[in-house]
Amino acid sequence: GGDKKLRFEAPWDFDSALGNKRMCENGLGMYAGKTGCDVNGKHVNETGNPWMFIFIKCGWFQKLVKAKWAAVSATGKATAFKVIGSYAKYTANFENDRLRWGNAGENQGPDGEINAASKAAAKKSQAEAAKYLKNWLTIRFNEVGKIINGLNTR
Repeated sequence: GGDKKLRFEAPWDFDSALGNKRMCENGLGMYAGKTGCDVNGKHVNETGNPWMFIFIKCGWFQKLVKAKWAAVSATGKATAFKVIGSYAKYTANFENDRLRWGNAGENQGPDGEINAASKAAAKKSQAEAAKYLKNWLTIRFNEVGKIINGLNTR
């Protein structure tokens, strides 16, 4: 059955996608489809999403990505920021979670994978964590736009 479309989920996990990992703290570069750091950002290796290694080099795939990015990038950023702002009402939940589980950044230990800026923001408050995320997403949206617009779609 199905709709005969090959579908992919995000080729990285939540922490990598949202600026929490050390490997992507500055929000720059391409993470999927290129040789890079291991999941914790400690060792350069030859692993990654194998589908992205192949597809990112294909003109037909680049054209699809460019078209999708053009269609969603402007509204995507606004929507993401709106969602982040809507979570402000869950401050009590955030504090209850912290009381139960401690600070998520600190739970990683001294050699954990969470970067210092994300840890520091989460340690302060939900509002600071949201501010960090918005700043990181702004950088990331700009970087992804540059990468995608620079693709050679021959």
